[in-house]
Amino acid sequence: MTLLLLTTLLVSGLVSLSSSVPRQFHVVKEQKNWTEAQQYCREEFTDLATIDDMTEMEKVKSKIHEAGVNAWIGLKRGDWQWSLADRDFYGENEAEFRNWDTGQPNGGGEECGFMRFGGKWHDVWCSYSCPFICYDGGDSTHPYVLVTEEKTWADAQRYCREKHTDLASVRNQAENDQIKGVIPYSSHVNPVLYWIGLFRYTWSDGSSSTFRHWGAGEPNNLGVACTEIEPSGQWKDADCQHNDGSHFICYEDELVLVRENKTWREALQYCREHHVDLVSVTSERVQRWVSERAKGASTAHVWVGLLHSYGVGWYWVSGQNVSYSNWTQGHEQVGSDQHRLGAVESGRGQWVSDLTKTDQLNFICTTEEYKSNGQLNNESVPCTEMTVSDSKEVKRQIVRVEIKVASHVNIHDPAVQQAFLQQIQQRLRDSGMPADAKLTWMTQPDGKIFKEKEEKKEEGRKRTEL
Repeated sequence: MTLLLLTTLLVSGLVSLSSSVPRQFHVVKEQKNWTEAQQYCREEFTDLATIDDMTEMEKVKSKIHEAGVNAWIGLKRGDWQWSLADRDFYGENEAEFRNWDTGQPNGGGEECGFMRFGGKWHDVWCSYSCPFICYDGGDSTHPYVLVTEEKTWADAQRYCREKHTDLASVRNQAENDQIKGVIPYSSHVNPVLYWIGLFRYTWSDGSSSTFRHWGAGEPNNLGVACTEIEPSGQWKDADCQHNDGSHFICYEDELVLVRENKTWREALQYCREHHVDLVSVTSERVQRWVSERAKGASTAHVWVGLLHSYGVGWYWVSGQNVSYSNWTQGHEQVGSDQHRLGAVESGRGQWVSDLTKTDQLNFICTTEEYKSNGQLNNESVPCTEMTVSDSKEVKRQIVRVEIKVASHVNIHDPAVQQAFLQQIQQRLRDSGMPADAKLTWMTQPDGKIFKEKEEKKEEGRKRTEL
């Protein structure tokens, strides 16, 4: 009887690598109101366009200028809401508590809320840099934390979520007075604005991007309004349901949140069968997208393509080293001989390593192929990892290897495994693999290299799979 072995290798060599997942924009020349456009984009792509910076704005401007039409994007001004969106945090009518100063909010297009000395609220542009007040749910004695460092509203939100819980929500007058108490008296003499968690402009996909590109005098609609881009690239607000409708811009960011509960291994298999792979978080930009996607999860954590193996350490299933990281404190350091799996918190987006191979979570797939020069070409589904350097960077590439052996061969014998390795290395070099590339076996999270699986009886053989 013959065994067909499918196994994992660690291959080291020199290649270049890509570390970002690009966002693609699509102009749809159909007349729809904003809600209809949103539904179309979510069905056919990812969502209505979110624009993070001027680089993306130039891409969109080029497309909209070529089309010569006004088009919806995903930015909408609605009712005021709190950054801390956990519904269980608020009692009846507590999410609607307001303590606006006289004449506020003044409807001038301002998007975020702040508290002044005295406890009254004003609205202002989110792009202003101000000190802010965080809420720390883990400190029942002093839940409100004053941060004097000046940041934009979005940066303050990010800081509070990383260091505490979120920007402060105010549920009633007693809490308003408590928060007012942490504002220093000096703010009475020299008025200072302190961000709280109140805002009213939202992106369709839930992004916290504060990038804006308003035309002169915009926005000028005092009620609920949505955003159009003109052929010039300037933004303006408009009635979301206006009768004539508008063309619109959708985007794809190559990240898909799968709201199904699976083990890490099942999630990996699902992503490779239906998309490309579990997502690899190789930069702050990808981390931001993953964090936004994870907010929509139905589980407290979300699987990503991060794992730790004996003799290798932490690495991504895409084949890249962990150069950028966003660990929860204490989770990065694990024993060198331990097999661990990585996930992100669906609230803060930080990485954790204390989950087990039997835990079942939502997960994030990427639909973008990671490309590299010198990549091994193999028709099999990628299943192994490859360590590769691009000048000063290291990349791993996943490859599946199939080996037929007689059933009496002890595949767990180190001498046999080494003999297999030498034969594979020679064949790969004959196929063009660099001579300085090195191969080593890669142990899987279950501690095994091979696992046998019975095939159909008429084939008269076993299949060994990862």
